[in-house]
Amino acid sequence: MDLLVVSNLYPPDIHGGYELICADVVRCLRAAGHRVTVLTSGGGDDTPDVHRRLQLTAPFGEPPPRWWPAMPRAAVVNRAVTERVLWSRRPEVALVFSLRRVGLGPLDALLWRGIPTAYVLNDEHPEAFRPATWEWMGRRLARIGLERTLL
Repeated sequence: MDLLVVSNLYPPDIHGGYELICADVVRCLRAAGHRVTVLTSGGGDDTPDVHRRLQLTAPFGEPPPRWWPAMPRAAVVNRAVTERVLWSRRPEVALVFSLRRVGLGPLDALLWRGIPTAYVLNDEHPEAFRPATWEWMGRRLARIGLERTLL
């Protein structure tokens, strides 16, 4: 089977645990005879099976961007990147790991193409994509105003 694995990070880029779990899953799938393409971010060169083309809104280890357009901009760029990989590799199934700091662009491309997609959820990262409520927006605006006043 041809699979596409999408992850915000992948070894040798290591920040936590998702990318290590992802690499183990990819290794097992390949050992079982499946053709696996990984779409991720990071430096270094692409290989035939690992495409390091996704853009992060900010590097891990740095605070996430505070200016709201960063996530939509990354989502648009990463959707286009995902479309190109889908066009060239034509996977039958996708496996999505963490999209933290990548945005929902890759997921949008997979859903739009109708590719069956499974998700690996090991933390609360999907919470970051929840639409803001007015209550949350009010609190956030008040906090930003207070921070700017104090600073």
